[in-house]
Amino acid sequence: MSDSSVSGSSSSVAVECGFMLDTSDSLKGETNLKVAIQLIQAVYSELTVSASGYHFGLVSFGSSASVVFDFNQYTRKTALDEVLFCFYVKIVSIFS
Repeated sequence: MSDSSVSGSSSSVAVECGFMLDTSDSLKGETNLKVAIQLIQAVYSELTVSASGYHFGLVSFGSSASVVFDFNQYTRKTALDEVLFCFYVKIVSIFS
């Protein structure tokens, strides 16, 4: 995967990519949640995450929906890793 399609010769265009993650009982536990988070990480690990590059957002839903993080909240891959880890721990504790 390449992010060269969003870079012009003189400027870059920010691209927003949003994910929706089902955290209801139909997710069927910790393993599927881990796979879903790994998929999200695989996508952004191949792209330039920055203020002028790719922006990511995540909404979780079950009995209700909530914004885990929005497009402008995190502009570094390490920050996305951290927030996804915290989100994983929180949701796994609910499953237990």
